[in-house]
Amino acid sequence: RHILEHLFDPLRAMRQWTQALKPGGRLLIAVPDNRYGNSIIMNPEHVHAYTPESLDTLAETCGLKALAYHHDFNGVSFLKVYEKDISVKA
Repeated sequence: RHILEHLFDPLRAMRQWTQALKPGGRLLIAVPDNRYGNSIIMNPEHVHAYTPESLDTLAETCGLKALAYHHDFNGVSFLKVYEKDISVKA
């Protein structure tokens, strides 16, 4: 939870996580929602900022497809659930 925005190379991490998924496995990612405030300014340890759409783009690049979206209701975060898209080679 709330790791991806701290990583210098989130693409590499997402690819590694995707490779580690077993068939039917799911990847849950919770990050601050940059639509509700600049998350990098909120926490200077953040090196990336995400919206649901930008996270989907990153996930799709890694061969994942979105299954669910949940707003954290804390006003700053969201959670996306992904699974490996077996029709795509990442």
